[in-house]
Amino acid sequence: QDHQECRDVDGRVMVCMFALHAEHLDVIAEKIIPIAQVLPATVDPLTVRQVYGDDIESLPPEVRRRLTAADLARPADEVSLNFDAPLDAARDVALHAVGLPTAPDDEQLPLVVAGEARGVVALWLTTRGLGGRELREATTSANASSADSFDRGNLARECSVLSVVWSAQDLAAARALIGLDEGAVETALSDDWDRWIDPATSTDELMAAVGLAPAGPFDQIVARPGTSC
Repeated sequence: QDHQECRDVDGRVMVCMFALHAEHLDVIAEKIIPIAQVLPATVDPLTVRQVYGDDIESLPPEVRRRLTAADLARPADEVSLNFDAPLDAARDVALHAVGLPTAPDDEQLPLVVAGEARGVVALWLTTRGLGGRELREATTSANASSADSFDRGNLARECSVLSVVWSAQDLAAARALIGLDEGAVETALSDDWDRWIDPATSTDELMAAVGLAPAGPFDQIVARPGTSC
């Protein structure tokens, strides 16, 4: 932390990077600003921090012997930053805000959120400020016509592994939600935030609350490991 530069984003998110990469700070902060501006006041502030991304055994011996695994653990209010991909940082802020993981589990399996309102809310947050190709890629699977339900709900692009997989129906629901007036959606989410981020609350409950048609029935999805390059 003593060797990092930080930017405060709307008083809700702090973005911190090593000084060597500080030129990326403004780009990443710009991606996060539209999300920070619509987060309910009940969402605790968080920090997006650039961290060492490998295991302790990969460090040089002279560094490794000064550290323990605990030194690489991250606080609950921090999100690790991939400084090469500013859109990833914005998505991770959105996932963290609704209580979803920002990394797959130890077996590289994503969490399936088919039919869960919180997954749709995370996509709505992620897409604040986006348009064109970025918006399409943030809400549409690269394999949308696949016969495989996992592929239809997987937003991972080439050489990436995501922490969450939706159903195709949830992605369609997210696109419908994004098409509504932003202020109206922001109000609806803020007024009942704890309900919408509860894993027990369905996507169709959210759709009904904002006057949209139901999205279900939802595909049954079995998670499988992602593939990175």
